[in-house]
Amino acid sequence: MLKLQLELRRGGFTGTAELAAPAGEITVLFGPSGAGKSSLLRAIAGLDRARGVVRVGDSTWQDAAGDVWLPPHRRRVGMVFQEARLLPHLSVAGQLAFVARRRATVDRIPAVSDQLDLDELMDRSVGTLSGGERQRVAVARALLADPAVMLLDEPFSSVDRRRRADLFPLIETAVRDCGAPTILVTHSLTELGRLADHVVPMSDGRTGGALTPAAAVSEFAGGAEDALALLEGQVTAAADPDGLVRVRVGEHELLVQDRGLPVGASLRLQIRAHDVSLTVDRAARTSILNILPGSVVSIREEPGADALVGVDIGGHVLFARISRRSVRQLDLVPGRPIHAQVKAMAVS
Repeated sequence: MLKLQLELRRGGFTGTAELAAPAGEITVLFGPSGAGKSSLLRAIAGLDRARGVVRVGDSTWQDAAGDVWLPPHRRRVGMVFQEARLLPHLSVAGQLAFVARRRATVDRIPAVSDQLDLDELMDRSVGTLSGGERQRVAVARALLADPAVMLLDEPFSSVDRRRRADLFPLIETAVRDCGAPTILVTHSLTELGRLADHVVPMSDGRTGGALTPAAAVSEFAGGAEDALALLEGQVTAAADPDGLVRVRVGEHELLVQDRGLPVGASLRLQIRAHDVSLTVDRAARTSILNILPGSVVSIREEPGADALVGVDIGGHVLFARISRRSVRQLDLVPGRPIHAQVKAMAVS
């Protein structure tokens, strides 16, 4: 368990950050740019001095009186930045060996490489790697540092959206398996919804009370550009020949892409508002495989031509981002029966 209470001073704010991050789980630090999220990570790592307390398990990294203050090299932090900070003169294998020799973790290189799908990249120079490949190498280096705490500072920001979906499960599995408390900084609801066990909101250098991922998405999705619904489901059937599985969510079953999970496994589904369309009458012939009956619960007009419509589908609320004109043409009002349509390939 990582526990901290720190006073942050930077730029235009002075704030108090307080959180507890359990071992083996991902705590997301969520908030807008300039909220102080990166400053807090740097303070935890000892890269910036901040007054307060940082404890990891039974170890005190710094205390309120200032009698204890461990320098960065003694804090056993695995840190991954927005841009992978790799050594330009070393191959991928050299990057890993450089860290592993210093931490006596050379024997773990094969397992970490396999876990992050790096085996075919080991002889490559870092200059030939894509953004996603570079971040996988950066995470591998952090894991080989034998971290007591993992700190991830917007590690997906330099990766295009299409490749992020492939990167999420690799990094998620790797950081959970290392067993250390992990703090992930992001201002993306998509990343929060996919990876968080716990969410700590932050603004102006101050942290708020911890939230569940579902509560955080519900609270912050209202006018967000990446508004989404977060659904907890269970796999009910093995993958079919088309690579799709059935997932039970409340009273509905959805078809989604196979993630390799066994029947009975629990999983979290994200459905983004811009991937949901609405129809009054259920379509008879359509490429969209998930058509869910429900009723309108909210309509929020947004700047420009957009509207964000909430649809209750048996106790779960999906959001649909449609045009204001579509709201009028479908005569949408709260309580109106409607069908929400979601492509199987859009569920992440």
